[in-house]
Amino acid sequence: MTKTDSLINLVNSLSKAEKAKFNSLYSGMNNVYLILYGLIDKNRSITSENLKQEFLRICPNASFNTAVRYLYSLLLETIVSIHHSPFSQLLEKLNLAEIFFPRGMYNEALSILRSVKVEARRKQQYFLLLLAQRLELDFLIQIDISAISERELLSKQLKINNTMKMVRSINQISALHELLEHRVATKGQPRNASHKQELNDLVASELSLVSNTSFESFDIRKRHQLFQSSYLMLTGNAKSALHSFEELSRLFDDNKEMWESAPQYYLMAIEGILRTLRITHQYAAMKYYLDKLRPITARSGTAQLHACRIIFLYELLPLIDKGEFKIAVKHIRNNEHGFLAKRQYLNPNLNAEISLYLALAFLGNHEFQKAKKSLNRILSEGKNIFSSSQYRTIRLVYMMIMFEIHDYAYVDSERRSLKRELKIEKGGYKTERLMLFFFSNIFNAVSEKQKLRIWNKIKEDAEKLQHDPFEAQVLNMFNFVCYLESKLLRKPLGEILRREHSTDVDST
Repeated sequence: MTKTDSLINLVNSLSKAEKAKFNSLYSGMNNVYLILYGLIDKNRSITSENLKQEFLRICPNASFNTAVRYLYSLLLETIVSIHHSPFSQLLEKLNLAEIFFPRGMYNEALSILRSVKVEARRKQQYFLLLLAQRLELDFLIQIDISAISERELLSKQLKINNTMKMVRSINQISALHELLEHRVATKGQPRNASHKQELNDLVASELSLVSNTSFESFDIRKRHQLFQSSYLMLTGNAKSALHSFEELSRLFDDNKEMWESAPQYYLMAIEGILRTLRITHQYAAMKYYLDKLRPITARSGTAQLHACRIIFLYELLPLIDKGEFKIAVKHIRNNEHGFLAKRQYLNPNLNAEISLYLALAFLGNHEFQKAKKSLNRILSEGKNIFSSSQYRTIRLVYMMIMFEIHDYAYVDSERRSLKRELKIEKGGYKTERLMLFFFSNIFNAVSEKQKLRIWNKIKEDAEKLQHDPFEAQVLNMFNFVCYLESKLLRKPLGEILRREHSTDVDST
């Protein structure tokens, strides 16, 4: 990404508060960088090349690259000036102590360090606490180590050792959760009992770590619950996962001061609850948790973007699940100039997830070209960018779209390609193989009797998939079994999906 591309992304990602701050500081000045800022702000989709041409047309004697670098620097300064997390505030104080000390202002430097230690301990910022404790001893040894007694020195060293143990415990639990996520990202979600067994060593290690940790902290409890929730979700135990996620949510509610400035883990917890509520068809209960996210949408930056993503997605998914495709498309159109206009700032996997559900909504509403367009970019970027199971699901949905627009040559070619991949990997889901079986036989089924014969052949296996906890990893993305029934029995997909959810406790 060029500096100009980075500048365009930075300007487009500014919140109202950040824009207001920038305008209050620099508006009214007759500078070329303000012209550059205005060009980007007025045209969010402008390319770097078009931006350069338009800028040089207005300011032929100015240096475009210099203006880009200077504006970029000013914007970063503005953003930093209004974003002060507890971590950055304490870090600034530590920096101030290091400025005071070489100037002979020893009392001021040590006073700041004492203040940082108290605040870091209260906010459980153990990395900064360790830094402040270590810096204090470094300062004392340079001034006069004999100014404190040996007992005081040993006490300070013991406290440093205890902080190091706490930091190590947090890091070890974090490492296991990261390893869990990495295994799933690289090897896919568990597809059978043997795949589940591969994750059990991590569970045993995590439980051993937590049970042997003598420290009690918000961070350790948070990471423990997050690990347990993720594992239970991955292995298809939705009920236990929901219970674990709810415990995590209560932990956050009781410790708001610990996470409000950096709510990424809170967002993960709420999304986990929403995901399990969706899987268990408790759609009415989702509103309570969606409402908890709405205050975060008033913020700026990544937290706001992800809160908006979760709200958009989990208001859309129940509509797709229940076959309410017209309402789903209306929901999409209502968000075209809101969240959807900013979703390019999401990471590739999250963006692909949004594209998948946009495509499914348009497909169900018979807007096949829009459904196709939703997935074109994802498929053109290639599977190396996305998780393997997600990418295969996207390819299956794309085959469904191409089948509807009668591009049978593409469908057959893609079917062969996927079949080869699954054979090489010696894995895949039964649902994926069932979909490939459908696409290999549907073209020869001209009459209704032939289609009914195919359905009768796969019906028993299809029904078993609905109760297989491992196949739920795919069917929770979209109910492909309902799609097969729709195509082979010539029934509207929406009607079949509504029938599936007619017995939901909160069905509407």
